[in-house]
Amino acid sequence: MTISRAVMPVLLMLLHIQSVPGADRPADRTLTVPGGPGRPSYTLHIQGKGREGTVDVSSSDGERPQTLTCDIQMPWVFVDEFEVQDLDMDGHPDLRGPREFGAKWYRYCVWLFDPSSHRFVRDFLAEQMELLYNLQVDGVHHRLISSSIGPVTPSWDVYRIVNGSHPRMRVLLPEQSCVVERAVSGNVAIVTRYGGGRARTERHRLPPSDQRSAQEICDGLGGTGRLDIDDPFDDRR
Repeated sequence: MTISRAVMPVLLMLLHIQSVPGADRPADRTLTVPGGPGRPSYTLHIQGKGREGTVDVSSSDGERPQTLTCDIQMPWVFVDEFEVQDLDMDGHPDLRGPREFGAKWYRYCVWLFDPSSHRFVRDFLAEQMELLYNLQVDGVHHRLISSSIGPVTPSWDVYRIVNGSHPRMRVLLPEQSCVVERAVSGNVAIVTRYGGGRARTERHRLPPSDQRSAQEICDGLGGTGRLDIDDPFDDRR
């Protein structure tokens, strides 16, 4: 059996982790989330044991404690890299911890703060966020980013948060998807833009020497490439 170069780094990393004494060791850590206007402070006791991560949440106002759980790949990674961050950009702190990862990617368990109940919830929006690789927040443009660095097909996908059909329902909608296919003969950036209920796909040919990241390539494209012949919305072919 032949192992591709793309898979080899992941296998080497996993073998290294499994060979480190205590790599699967139980771990724990405590974080404090400061309070804000109309919001109490929170104490988070984060633990990882075996394949389960837990977060015990207690609040300064004496509300009923919460226990959040996550199926995880490695206890110490979940605990050490657990973060408090405003993921939905509503001004309130949210929680995320790595549940699975590879040499060049992470996916997270996500809990969003619900201002009406003062609790951290895994709602539909949080479940959508959990599907994204290398989740990043672009607070300047109020967007979420999912990315991959390849090496063969790096990608850079942009999402926005919109209100759903229910007053309390929020969903992620794609705004732009970009994949760079690298080959000896040259690179091709495939960009799909969404808007107004339509999607347009473009193919941009790039020189073989272009080794920029998918983010740099995709941010620099202005929608002037050749429309993909497989694009069902192409009314110009």
